Amino acid sequence: MTTLAHPKNSRSKIFSAALCLCIFPAANAQFAAVVPEGVLAVVGAHRTYAEQNNTWNANGQRVSLSSKSQLNFDGEHLLRGEGGAKLQSLAEELKRYDPNPNNASSLLKRLNLGTLDVGGRAKLNVQYLGFALGLPRQTSFYFAAPIIDLQITTRFTLSGGNNATAIRDELGGLAYDELRDGLDKASQLTERDIKASIEAAEYTGVDSWRYRNFADSIAGFAFDIIPPASAPAPADFSLQGEAFVSIPTGHVDNPDILSDVGVGTGAWGVGVGLTPALKTEALDLSLEANATYYLPSKQIMRIPEQDETIIPASRRTNVTVQTGLDWGITAALEKKFDWFQPQYRLTFKRHERDTLRGSLPGNYSALMNPTERSQYEHAVWLNLSTIELYKQQKFPLPLRFKLAGNQIFKGNNSYDDTFFELQLVSFLPTPWMPE
Repeated sequence: MTTLAHPKNSRSKIFSAALCLCIFPAANAQFAAVVPEGVLAVVGAHRTYAEQNNTWNANGQRVSLSSKSQLNFDGEHLLRGEGGAKLQSLAEELKRYDPNPNNASSLLKRLNLGTLDVGGRAKLNVQYLGFALGLPRQTSFYFAAPIIDLQITTRFTLSGGNNATAIRDELGGLAYDELRDGLDKASQLTERDIKASIEAAEYTGVDSWRYRNFADSIAGFAFDIIPPASAPAPADFSLQGEAFVSIPTGHVDNPDILSDVGVGTGAWGVGVGLTPALKTEALDLSLEANATYYLPSKQIMRIPEQDETIIPASRRTNVTVQTGLDWGITAALEKKFDWFQPQYRLTFKRHERDTLRGSLPGNYSALMNPTERSQYEHAVWLNLSTIELYKQQKFPLPLRFKLAGNQIFKGNNSYDDTFFELQLVSFLPTPWMPE
């Protein structure tokens, strides 16, 4: 099984707009090969992701997380309420005072209190447990449930010039008391004031957030369309198919928690996979293709009016979400030894654009556009197997052990998908084994 992490939907968050780790076990199923009838394959794995400091933007450029997570405290954004009620009131006073508020040189257009850079870090570990049971007619049933431990901490840094004092001095005695007092307070803006305004917008989890629970689970059938040859041959072609269901057991992005991210789609999904493979005495070459379609779901979101990052709680509404199609293809080349099989994998993954529909008017495109994403990655798997040794009665148990490293080398709207994984598969007899 392969999990796919990707940015979710919104600019309604700060840090999580740059880093969203939705885990999709169904995105690249390939959970297990078809196991023999009556055999139970039990799978346990641990995956550790690299600490997230970078991400891939919509143009395919690798940038720091904080470069995508910024709040600009200029007059236009303050007027929309992104700096809180007091700074919004100041922006309104400047607009009323200035006879030409839409002019580029107007007081409102010139006001700038700086830029809030939102940095931080995310730590992600995944354990997944699963099994595959061999059924008659070269078919297996499998199930897997990923368990997520995700911790996000945020850091706020206010940078850039603050020209509130300069504007106050420019106005001099022309500024009435309310406007002068507002400019005085704006000139002393701090990170603490900004955090207070964010919390006033009914956001929680401003400093940190942690999730320790399930992501979406997966259940399905793997079956041989063209089974491997039973007798040795110079070259052996086989074709495996899969049909699976993605079960929405994970956490969906909560619009009221600032630093949380989605680790689930919130939607049921149905998918198919196809794996043609060519095996020789020395090498195995396979191509793993899959696609997952998701049923529509209902989710609660905050809808921006324009390009706001901090959205008032009053703009919270139910939205119908049509999650975009997930699909991917992996080419794998494996060298075979008696007990050791190194493998190189090259993968392309794509998530088509989500569609959002709600009764509340707003800028839905700002939520939908970041959901269209793709990434290229490669991986090295080191597989150790005692199956052949077990058949030769040289080892007491049939086991498969995998050590894997995965790295993304190109992406669009993707985070830095680098991880290491340890996996152990044991094969156990059951009472349903044929004689």
